[in-house]
Amino acid sequence: MKYARLHGAKNLKHVKYVSPIDFIALTAEQTNSKVSPYYALLTEIQKELPTIKVYAYNNGKKPVFVDKKGKTVKYEQLTKKQKQLYNDLKLVQYDLTTGNQYLYRTKFFEIG
Repeated sequence: MKYARLHGAKNLKHVKYVSPIDFIALTAEQTNSKVSPYYALLTEIQKELPTIKVYAYNNGKKPVFVDKKGKTVKYEQLTKKQKQLYNDLKLVQYDLTTGNQYLYRTKFFEIG
């Protein structure tokens, strides 16, 4: 840890809980990397949304989140902006997995 900090690593004490989708955003932040629009979305999600604890899409259930204090947050408790970010993520994931992969035909994943 000391070596990393001496060589420019950021202190991420503000991050208490992470979900796997947060790793990309945290890595980009830690390395001060240029990001694609996709990584920018993931970074905004990591900063603005509580940590995603349970993903729920087509099974009729709502996702579950965990705030910085470890308290469960229900989808209904999210702000309008947080709900929009989560829905944007769902749309991207749908397009990439089940949809027509429209995003692959754009510059959404290009780092520029």
